[in-house]
Amino acid sequence: MKITDVKVSLCEAAFDRKRLGQRSWVFVQVETDEGITGIGEATNWPGDIVVASAVKQLAPMVVGEDPFNVERVWQRLYDASSPYGLGGVVVSGISGIDIALWDIIGKKLKEPVCRLLGGRYHERIKLYANSWFWTYKEGGAEFKPEAYAKMAERHVLGEGYEALKFDPFRTSWRNREGRSADARHAEAMVKAVRETVGEDVDVCVEAHGRFDADTAILMGKRLERYNPLFYEEPVPPENADAMAKVSAHLDIPIATGERLYTSFGFREVLEKNAVDIVQPDIARTGGITELKKIAALAHVHYVHVSPHNPNGPVATMASVHACASTPNFIILEYVANDVPWREQVATPIEAKNGYIQVPTKPGLGIELDEKEIAKHPYKGP
Repeated sequence: MKITDVKVSLCEAAFDRKRLGQRSWVFVQVETDEGITGIGEATNWPGDIVVASAVKQLAPMVVGEDPFNVERVWQRLYDASSPYGLGGVVVSGISGIDIALWDIIGKKLKEPVCRLLGGRYHERIKLYANSWFWTYKEGGAEFKPEAYAKMAERHVLGEGYEALKFDPFRTSWRNREGRSADARHAEAMVKAVRETVGEDVDVCVEAHGRFDADTAILMGKRLERYNPLFYEEPVPPENADAMAKVSAHLDIPIATGERLYTSFGFREVLEKNAVDIVQPDIARTGGITELKKIAALAHVHYVHVSPHNPNGPVATMASVHACASTPNFIILEYVANDVPWREQVATPIEAKNGYIQVPTKPGLGIELDEKEIAKHPYKGP
């Protein structure tokens, strides 16, 4: 079997372009001379159109290769791209192609991808709801404790989720400063949601790398009493020493990973015991092949895996397969209230009561509807 072509398509997926900006899914299709087409996803924003261009530039290096040679293809793309600066853009392109190759292999062997990765360690995948405070039709909840508590009750408890995540902070995006008023507001937000969902629902707190280490610690101390499942990106992940300082001063698990690329990017935070949970994004960090390596690296450091996944349906299903075969997996991010056409552009994913059952169909167990994708074209910035 040989790869004959690589195609890429963009699908608009923005909740509210005026308030939240651009969001598009980047889908990849790898075709073969045996008529088997694998699908992948390389979603990363901002930068979706750049990622799509990266896939097109990587395509000639893939054509003619055997799709079963996943490691060879991955390394070839990585080595060829590194002189031009990898970052998230090119690695996202590699991710989309890699996911598609695993889909091809599964379809050819008539086996679900998870069985090719070591089998089912988990029979179902636990989800935490993100974007539960935002719906396509209604707009986001007012950024107040009582509004978030109401949305948590309606969209989380009402749909059976056992975990949720949100960012309760008002400081500027990735600002390293923090004021007492902001700290009080953030604590009130977490307190209101915790009291609404109860002690049996996991609450995950996102900080988007806003703070310096000292401010992150002060903020974290206020949150300890509410027993969050994790405190995500309290400081930017590029400084492992700062992350380790925060971790050493708090009794909350520290998580990071959405802005770290490939297993090489995770090495330092793991070696310095800076995190308790890693969050590789399968569409950004190198696909299924690299996510499994990151999980193995975390495993020997006794660190859990909770993949970052504010992505589309293909990346979600690829994450499900990778997580199913990963012993140290704990929970997967899931966009609880996505755009309404999500269920039309791909085979619907059955997320029930906060879990996804591990698929049994060959490959990823999901297919794209190109006609539906065409109804939601990329609209540009």
